[in-house]
Amino acid sequence: MSRGYKNRNARLDALDARQPAYLAASTTPLANETFANVESEEILREIHDHLALKFALLERVIRARKLHHTRFFSLNLDYGHQKYLDNLSNHRFIVVRALERLERRVSEVLYNKQKWFKWVRECQDEEETARENEKKKVKKEAALFKRHIKDVQARMRALRAKEELKRQEAYLEEAYNTRLSEEEQEAEWDPIEDVLDDKRGNYIDLIKHILLLTESVDGVQEPQSQNDTLQADKGAPIPTSYDPKKGKKSKSKAVTNESSVPLPDKLAHDTKSQVCKRLKEGVELSYGKGLHVAGTIDNPLETYKRTAPIPDDKIDQLLVEMAEIKHLLFCRLLLSHAAILPAAIRANTIDEFLSDKDVTDTDLRDLALRLDNPGLQEIRDACADLGRRDEEEDYIYDEPDEELEVDKSEKALKKLNLSNEIRPRRGDLPKSWAPERERQVTEGQQERHSIVEQSSGFMGIPEEANAQTMIDFGDLVEEGKFKSKKMRVRICGKYIYNYPSERAISRGGWLQFCLIAKDSDLHDAIKLCRHWQEFFDLSILAIFQYFPAAKWSMWKGDIQRQQLLQLGLIPYMQFEGAEEMTTKFQTGSRGQARRAHCITEARKFMCANMKRNDPITRRFLQYLVMQSSRVVVLIRDAKTSKILHTPPTDQRWLHREKNGIGRASKNAWTVTAEVGQTFFEKMEGIRQWHFGFNEYYDVYVWDLEVGQPWPCLYNIVAVPGEDVMSIWDEVIRGQYRMLNPKGKTLEDQLAPDLDASYFYGEADALEDKVLFPEELSTESPNALYSGRANALEKFVKSGPDWGRFVHDLETDEEMESDEDDRLLEGESDEEESEDGETAQAPLLSEEEQDDMALITGWKPPRDFRENVEEDFFMFMDREKSKAFKQAWHMADLSPGGPERQQEAAIITQQMVRFQSTTSDRFKHYHTLRFLDVHPARHRRVIPDACDARAMATLFFPSDFLSSDYGSLHKDSLLFKQRERALNPPYVRPSANDKSKDFWDEWETYWKTHHSKDHYPVEWDVAIRPIIAKLYKAGIIGPTFMAWKYIPGKAMAGPVAERKRDLFIDLRVVQNEIVFPHHVQRPPPKERLITSIHKFSKDHTESRFAILRLWSAPHFYPLMNGLDRRQMTAFTDALGRAWEWNFVPKDMPYSETSIHHTASQRITQFKQQFKDRVLHRHDLFIVMGTDEGDLLKLTTAAIFAIQSEPWRLEVDLWRSFINVDQSFLDFLDGLKLGWMD
Repeated sequence: MSRGYKNRNARLDALDARQPAYLAASTTPLANETFANVESEEILREIHDHLALKFALLERVIRARKLHHTRFFSLNLDYGHQKYLDNLSNHRFIVVRALERLERRVSEVLYNKQKWFKWVRECQDEEETARENEKKKVKKEAALFKRHIKDVQARMRALRAKEELKRQEAYLEEAYNTRLSEEEQEAEWDPIEDVLDDKRGNYIDLIKHILLLTESVDGVQEPQSQNDTLQADKGAPIPTSYDPKKGKKSKSKAVTNESSVPLPDKLAHDTKSQVCKRLKEGVELSYGKGLHVAGTIDNPLETYKRTAPIPDDKIDQLLVEMAEIKHLLFCRLLLSHAAILPAAIRANTIDEFLSDKDVTDTDLRDLALRLDNPGLQEIRDACADLGRRDEEEDYIYDEPDEELEVDKSEKALKKLNLSNEIRPRRGDLPKSWAPERERQVTEGQQERHSIVEQSSGFMGIPEEANAQTMIDFGDLVEEGKFKSKKMRVRICGKYIYNYPSERAISRGGWLQFCLIAKDSDLHDAIKLCRHWQEFFDLSILAIFQYFPAAKWSMWKGDIQRQQLLQLGLIPYMQFEGAEEMTTKFQTGSRGQARRAHCITEARKFMCANMKRNDPITRRFLQYLVMQSSRVVVLIRDAKTSKILHTPPTDQRWLHREKNGIGRASKNAWTVTAEVGQTFFEKMEGIRQWHFGFNEYYDVYVWDLEVGQPWPCLYNIVAVPGEDVMSIWDEVIRGQYRMLNPKGKTLEDQLAPDLDASYFYGEADALEDKVLFPEELSTESPNALYSGRANALEKFVKSGPDWGRFVHDLETDEEMESDEDDRLLEGESDEEESEDGETAQAPLLSEEEQDDMALITGWKPPRDFRENVEEDFFMFMDREKSKAFKQAWHMADLSPGGPERQQEAAIITQQMVRFQSTTSDRFKHYHTLRFLDVHPARHRRVIPDACDARAMATLFFPSDFLSSDYGSLHKDSLLFKQRERALNPPYVRPSANDKSKDFWDEWETYWKTHHSKDHYPVEWDVAIRPIIAKLYKAGIIGPTFMAWKYIPGKAMAGPVAERKRDLFIDLRVVQNEIVFPHHVQRPPPKERLITSIHKFSKDHTESRFAILRLWSAPHFYPLMNGLDRRQMTAFTDALGRAWEWNFVPKDMPYSETSIHHTASQRITQFKQQFKDRVLHRHDLFIVMGTDEGDLLKLTTAAIFAIQSEPWRLEVDLWRSFINVDQSFLDFLDGLKLGWMD
């Protein structure tokens, strides 16, 4: 040993004397040498060989010196030797850094000379960045030796025995052996080489153990202390991190390695026998709080305490797959080590790779550390690699990106920097919100897709078996850049892709993930899922105990959470302490102290996620929103960050309180917690798991009533829209039911306490057909949840179209793209002829000139254009009327009603076009002059007058039906007024028209079923589709009132034309409705009949017109005031609460409301109409002395009704124009309600 040590020192000194020419001539110290002046590859290679040899000699001299000290100097008192060692270590460090700079310079020279590869520079940059972590790696190396000290001691004992044997043999040698022969024999053996081989062997053993290539001896031995190790073997090498003077402090520091990363330890990795034992015996399960039920299909009694054992043949297959996945994981880790990648490509097996001399000890150490604690994403990619085919097609999860429907006017608004959105008030919810995590997820998905599309193809396959390994960098493009490509590469005999798989892992792959990452839980796996379907499959497997891990089984929770998970509602936060937090303390006024109060109210809530773009989710959320009498719901789209459904501001609170002196009713509530942006951020920070995708809905549900127990909210969420018993109720009740579906009728087979609402019936199918018509269409079966997509909802959310107001456009005018550009560029609307002159209007006839003379010189009473505020409110009226009319006609449920209205509108427009081609095109000025309405009052005056005259002229003699405009409609029933009178449209009885016995059936049923919510099946089938249509159109909406405070009840009453129709029993609020003193009650019908007869007697050629306002069967076209909506609220057969946005005809005194509104339309023209226009309810009677007088009055009446604010319409199908008294008597005699 001593001679070998001296020989190495002599070689080291001789090497310093024989330096390369560049180093010998350089005046720069080696520590500062960058080799930037060297351009020759040969000189660089010469310097590299010299420094590499010098580094190897320094390494061996240092190790030999330390070994010499442990043998002959047990106490560290020789400071001279220690200083010498420190100088050598410093010199070695300088040589190592010089080698790194030299290798970088070599790469630069090769790159400049041979267009070297970009990835080499990146790898060197990474190594340069990781230089600061070298110290920690050295400490990890020391800890690694300490962990395996027993193996080292065994090897050193074998070495000492070998040395002792050699000494005995040398001592027994014959006397003629000279001293030279002994020195030669000692020189042949160098213990330092064996120590270096030991170090490499430890790394290889650890890697093979982790890869399940070896089977370790079972049984764990207690590690010996450092003092015992020294006493047992003074010649054993001590790790550099050990210092006898530091004692326990040094020991603990070495164990923790000053890092949170677990140290490589064989005991931390299961062997095949340990895995087999764990799978065969099962894992003991643990349960959290809540109710857990055993003996069910998903939790059998046999697996209540431990997971189910796996058969031996299945275990053998799992072990083979586990070894294969670890092999793939090792190969994928090798892809990130550019320095040893060529060796990995050359090798056919892992053993061949580990035996390669090009793989240094440092590389093996890094691989061992990485393999000891790989990332979960790397394990997931390796599990996905197991099932990948040889030829893999491009895969992108089928999540269609829906295109947002943007009006054409939005394009012009964007150019003008305008917006249709209403500015939110203080305290309002934002229209969109997304946490930072979701934005990072979106960026991560885009990055993963870009990696798949342009994967890093920096690996290649050797062209020849014995040739030097070449790397395929892809196709070289312009500017020296490389275009990467997808490829499979052979690493250690295994073919893997150079990019991770984007496909979902099979359940077998997740089982392997659970076995390999045994310390993980399902929360870690959820973050690695690519899309919702993969996550949901993983959740179902965990619920049914597919994974043999206690942490993974904790996911399903109690029986309530388990049912929600199976329904696809994934809760991540729920608050159940509302009942305990709700308190009320109040003192009376009869004591000595003053009246005081202290009240606290809390609501329980649940935060959950649901699948996006799914018909089941859409139906569930729609039904949950309609349960407004029980719960409040907020829905957010995680992909678009938009809040899809927002509850009223006054219902967003979760905790509030009031306290003070005096009556509690006089003090205001102080809200301490509410659903808003702060609440979103808090819930995001509390949740224990997160998705790795954003294709889901965020659903927040909280109770409407305060202090309710948790099962109340759970029952509503578990079965929204149905008041049936949930699994929780069944478990608490403790009864069993048996159902035999075979039989004549379903009701005959039900248990006595089991009703038919448990099953999907005809009423459910009819309601779903109305609410979800897209499910019946093959074009968009997976439409996104958007709530009620009607005109009213759009108007309330987006507000009016400000672009039309800015451009002074009509409500009915469409802003086409070319028109938008023309308006923005300021082009003129005037048409020019081919020769550049403006086209002149045709000459007017004498009759037309007389009509035009009516407005010639007619000055308006004031300048209407100067009042911008009045123009704005008029514009708002037009916009609202447009949204209202769309909703009203959408809710017209009378048979053939929408078709008749469309036909009447078409005929009217054709009549307007016809009149524009005749000499009557300016006759509407007579109407305006008669009513004293100037055309400049607003821009809809002339169009409204033209429409009014066209509607009235339809029933007067003209050539319209014989012209091209009206020939198609000459056989329409609209013009056959007597025949039309014999076939009246559907008329539903209003509140005052119901007979006394109308409610008898309802009262009889209510007295016997007062405590039940379910109606007879035929009633439910009749009214639920009607309620769904009214709700979808926006006529009714959910009301946030407790069920017990709602006054109205929905019933299915008998009618003549149909079997049953929807009626609302609001008789309880009849005495609460009080009208102001200026509102007059409708006159009796007899008074109108008397006036008609008197007028007919005074005018022998009199003609009459009956004008009926358009209204749907169930409501009048009148806004229902916010203060009266709760008075008209009602519940349906399922207990859902609704309120009317418009005046229902079942409301007491609803006829008075429409009568008052109708009177306001003609009162403003009372001076012109005098007593010639009568009205009652929604009926107008116009009396003219002759046809000409009737045409003038009828046109004026229609204009007064339909013009500003443009909400009322004349229903031509229920009107009769230009008739005599005998026809009116005929109508009244039919008793069909024409004159009511």
